Amino acid sequence: MRYIPCLPGKHPINPVNRESFDIDRSTYWKKSDQSEIEKEDSESLAFLQAVDKNMISNDLVCFFKAKGWWYDDESTEYKTELEKLNVDLDSDFSQFYMHVEDGPTFIGRGKEIYHICWFSKNTDFDIAIKSTHEVLGLPREYIPLDSFEGENGYFYNRKTEEVVGLSVGQELLDFKSGKLIPQWKNFNDFLEYYFDMALNRSF
Repeated sequence: MRYIPCLPGKHPINPVNRESFDIDRSTYWKKSDQSEIEKEDSESLAFLQAVDKNMISNDLVCFFKAKGWWYDDESTEYKTELEKLNVDLDSDFSQFYMHVEDGPTFIGRGKEIYHICWFSKNTDFDIAIKSTHEVLGLPREYIPLDSFEGENGYFYNRKTEEVVGLSVGQELLDFKSGKLIPQWKNFNDFLEYYFDMALNRSF
């Protein structure tokens, strides 16, 4: 393509502010470069924050793929169930349940947890949630991750994304009184514990 000079007019794509340019060329280019750097840094930071905020770890993804549990395409039906449960679709909780499946339940550390979306779609899961709130007296943001067999189980906080493990008795009383805080700050940390990734990182 033949080069066509733009002078004395402005470049049609990248016009230069000639008044600023003529006053101090070095300062003009320095400010221009700095502006571009700041813009790129801001875009990169926003991207990394979006990626890092609520994604399950690569170790877990590799583990699930090795097990044959991981599905690249998210389930639209399960997405609908998560919306019904008022769960953040951008959370690691939602990522797990929209991409990972091994039947109605998972087994880790000798205990079953629900595939929440399967149970929400195929059972009266509302009853389990109601029991969590009315029988155990947990705040409404908590949903059960299991059947509470043996009078102990795990609960997910839809608001803070924390997970707590509780058993009937002093532990439950301490939690309700604020003496016991959730053991896992997010669902990814809980999954790392539940699937014992300290032993399974070779996947």
